[in-house]
Amino acid sequence: MASLPIRLGNLHEKNLEQLKKLNSSIFPIRYGDRFYEEVLRAHPDLVKLAYYHDFLIGAYCCRKEVSSDKQIKIYILTIGVLAPYRERGVGTQLLQSILQLVKTERWKDVTEIYAHVQTSNEEALRFYQKNGFEIGEKKTNYYKDIDPPDCYVVYKKCTKGEQVIS
Repeated sequence: MASLPIRLGNLHEKNLEQLKKLNSSIFPIRYGDRFYEEVLRAHPDLVKLAYYHDFLIGAYCCRKEVSSDKQIKIYILTIGVLAPYRERGVGTQLLQSILQLVKTERWKDVTEIYAHVQTSNEEALRFYQKNGFEIGEKKTNYYKDIDPPDCYVVYKKCTKGEQVIS
């Protein structure tokens, strides 16, 4: 199937409820008020909504983190696409939008982009691997209310001011 042409939009108070409904229909985790307060305050580059014909079909939410050794990382909190629109390149377009950030002046010091993926989510693990991410550490009992509770850390190293590398 051909990739769907999507338009990326910013998150704001007026479409926050749309993001909440989208996330509740995609993810087994229920995100609380603190999560949505964080993403509303995030830099606009780090939260994008994907629209197809003005209908919200996907989104990503990230945050900037600084590790104990002062490395700047982008953590993918969520990236998801409604089931009827999967396998149409939407998730890849969303992920590519995140990966392109490190090519910009604002995000040139990012050294890694990473996420947590439930160990049983083979579709997501394949998706990240297809896009050059490596499967790293397995964390046991990471999730509190879903089964299995374990996850993998998937990550992609970046070179400063250049392009993302494997």
